[in-house]
Amino acid sequence: DASPMRDIIARNNYALITIDDVGQKQRTLKGFPEWMKGNRGFVHSFTFHDSEESSEGCFSAISAASVAADIISCKSLGLDLVVSCIAGLSRSGAIVQAAIDYGFEDTGRIRTPNNRIKGMVREALGIEINASTSMFN
Repeated sequence: DASPMRDIIARNNYALITIDDVGQKQRTLKGFPEWMKGNRGFVHSFTFHDSEESSEGCFSAISAASVAADIISCKSLGLDLVVSCIAGLSRSGAIVQAAIDYGFEDTGRIRTPNNRIKGMVREALGIEINASTSMFN
């Protein structure tokens, strides 16, 4: 059910982060449903693999710092954050979980965060791992 997302989009008070696979052409808004094509504060696209290993094309400390800056900007501007990944669970789930730990509201959508990416973004945000932000949630 996309209705919670439609509510966010209808407010036109959101930013969009997209994640694409390395070697793939980056998506344009043509790849999104019509109801997502509203006014956004910004669109930031990232390209990296969903790999747990540190190899070329994988998520880096520089990527984590850039994603963290987007999360901080969205929070300070009062924007909702929409994260879209070509696969849709691990990379986007990691960024969403880090954003929730930073103070964004959880929409309750199912996600299976990539723990490496999630940990790197949490570290870039200055989030400490404790009982409420373990590596398992």
